[in-house]
Amino acid sequence: MSEKKCRWGFLSAAWIGMKNWQSVALSGNGEIVAVASRDKAKAQAWIDECSAHVPMPSSANGAEAVEGYDALLAR
Repeated sequence: MSEKKCRWGFLSAAWIGMKNWQSVALSGNGEIVAVASRDKAKAQAWIDECSAHVPMPSSANGAEAVEGYDALLAR
């Protein structure tokens, strides 16, 4: 039987989300699939910073930076 994961999307690249990133990364059953920001480059920089401090498990595909909240919901 395969293990089910809860897929997460973050609606901001604010600093407070770093704590949530850590919680999801260490949960064992969560995966961050995308981070949305008005500026896609800012979202990617935030993903890079969070990944450097608390990497997601190797089984995760990695979070995608998206521009705008509609793009996150479309994922």
